[in-house]
Amino acid sequence: MAILIVSFRINKKKMHKAYLIYPALILIGFLIINYSNRIYNFTESNIEITGTVYKVKESSYGYMLYVRKNIFDRERFIIYSDKEYDEGTVIQVKGNATGFAMPSNPGAFNTKVYYNSLKIKGKIKPDSIKIIKADYDKILSYTGKLSDMLENNYKKICSDKYSSVFSAMILGKKDELDDGLETLFSDNGIGHILAISGLHISLIGMALYKLIKRTGAGDILSMAASVTIIGLYGIMTGNNVSTVRAVVMFFAMVYSNVAEKTYDIASASALAAIVSLLDAPLLLFNCSFLLSYLAIIGIAYIFPAIKNIFEYNSKLLDGFIASLSIQLAALPVNLFYFFKIQLLSVLVNVVVIPMMTVVMISAIVSGIICFINPEIGKLTIGAAVYSLKFFEILCGICSKIPSSVWTPGRPSGANIVIYYMIILIFLMQPFKKKRIWNIGIIIPSIAAVSIRLHFYFEMTFIDVGQGDGIYMETPEGTTVLIDGGSSDNKKLYEYTLEPFLLSKGRKKLDAVIVTHCDNDHISGIRKIFTEDNIKVKTLYMPSTTMTDEVYTELIELAAESGTDIKYIYEGYSMTEKDFYMYCLHPEYEYDTSERNDYSTTLYIRYDNFSALLTGDISGEIENNILQKYKDFPQVTILKAAHHGSRFSNTEDFIDEFAPQNIVISCGKDNSYGHPHRETIERFENKGIPWLTTMENGAITVIVNKNNTKINTYLDE
Repeated sequence: MAILIVSFRINKKKMHKAYLIYPALILIGFLIINYSNRIYNFTESNIEITGTVYKVKESSYGYMLYVRKNIFDRERFIIYSDKEYDEGTVIQVKGNATGFAMPSNPGAFNTKVYYNSLKIKGKIKPDSIKIIKADYDKILSYTGKLSDMLENNYKKICSDKYSSVFSAMILGKKDELDDGLETLFSDNGIGHILAISGLHISLIGMALYKLIKRTGAGDILSMAASVTIIGLYGIMTGNNVSTVRAVVMFFAMVYSNVAEKTYDIASASALAAIVSLLDAPLLLFNCSFLLSYLAIIGIAYIFPAIKNIFEYNSKLLDGFIASLSIQLAALPVNLFYFFKIQLLSVLVNVVVIPMMTVVMISAIVSGIICFINPEIGKLTIGAAVYSLKFFEILCGICSKIPSSVWTPGRPSGANIVIYYMIILIFLMQPFKKKRIWNIGIIIPSIAAVSIRLHFYFEMTFIDVGQGDGIYMETPEGTTVLIDGGSSDNKKLYEYTLEPFLLSKGRKKLDAVIVTHCDNDHISGIRKIFTEDNIKVKTLYMPSTTMTDEVYTELIELAAESGTDIKYIYEGYSMTEKDFYMYCLHPEYEYDTSERNDYSTTLYIRYDNFSALLTGDISGEIENNILQKYKDFPQVTILKAAHHGSRFSNTEDFIDEFAPQNIVISCGKDNSYGHPHRETIERFENKGIPWLTTMENGAITVIVNKNNTKINTYLDE
């Protein structure tokens, strides 16, 4: 990205050559991201390190201490501690260190790439922490204490809900952000206001420079003083991506003023990108980094390109086109990481961004005044608080507008490259000619990144931990979720199910089928109905007389969300062109006192592919099924019953269905010992290959024109 901008500035006459670098960099970036985990491959080990605490965060564990050996060290660690340590303190840590896990499901957040991009190698559960020297790094120590004091000031002059917002946007502290407010702002495209604003850092820095200069200080002294102050502010706020960009760009701005040169935003941002990437190359895969610099590209290139097509003189329209330009520049990256876009966010930002100057000035002034008189601070913070309340109302209105959120899902790397190629073609056109065609070319670029072609049948065994979750989608677009629960993944819906579905562009499921009502099969489904973000057309419950409290509660939750309720039992079938589903068990109103025994057992067929999905049926139920279904055709895949329990998956059952492959859904280090060794031996003795979600991650079967392919997410 930096190469593109620098190349463009060096020779405008050859800008078309520079433009070609950009899509190449984008393509390389999204290809390399799949292999970036190799850079910081880190196995579990006992470790001893001595380093400086450069950041402290509160967590459910107590405190997260961010430790580095020195300022240039690229192998940093997070220490989980029950005791707080001041920033700038040198500590010696002994304990068990582990690396960050790669995501095991499509759509899941890539924790490893995120932390590695910040030069953090792993995390340590300490056996001991020893202070070697307190206040060793004076700058870190003093700026950290000042940050804490300002955070306390905001708590004194306004409610926790809004003080946490000011701490986030002024101090870079997001630990205590109100979850509801953060979600509301993010869903409506103004989540960026909760981060430190590079624009306002530059404006404040320039004001400082001019103020110092008015005192009689020379250009060099004014530049040095203002850059130092802004630099210290950057250290105090954690030197995040937008802060570093703003500090470097501010330096370039002041230097150009002192040197009597023309300031160029593109060249300044290129310099900032180079500085950041030289220090932390993996920032190329960091969402914040990409969005920060794509916003600059939108303003520097797309905004003037669109503006030059039309003749107008309106600051309001300027704001709209600037907001639109940023959205166009960042669209593929936003979809790659968040899967959805608030269509009204362009208009919302036209209102919000100009008001943010008032919010920032009010918050900064009030935080400082509070040192002198908190009562005055309560008055001056009013402008910022009421602005935030207005933003809440505005976002609340937008959220209620039907179809205001567009969820096309995660685009492929190829789609992203096509999108930027079309945008580049638009930028390279002579703007005074063919105005309508120039604007019209943007439409296919949006289509290129959002259209999701699905000409195949898909079945994905989601890695839910110790539990079950199976997703199916037909070429006609019918979507089915069979189970969705876990006994060890307490945030299954938030971290697995919802991201998985949204990454596929699915906010509505045609059918959810429950095999039985154990928590490890329905915990996520329950959240689907209570969160109401994913709509379900029909819930299929197993027909049984064992309608306990959990069973009836799930039906009630589904009904309250507007979902139709149907009951599934032996003989029930569903047909759609080449897709066929048939229920083998349970019988109508099956009488049992064991949940596992009424597990819905399904036979699935699409073209020459077939699967048998067994829930948690026992060996006894398997035998009952065998008594009814003789000479059953061989299946391509058998989902091992009850997570690979030795009390299920009997030899007779396996022999009858003769699976070509077996999938086992289970969690790592589960307390049940699943899959049992005896079960695995049965499979291996019969020469049947098997896969587990705990080792292979999500297991996806793709069937296209009688060709069946099995992909494992962790091995891709």
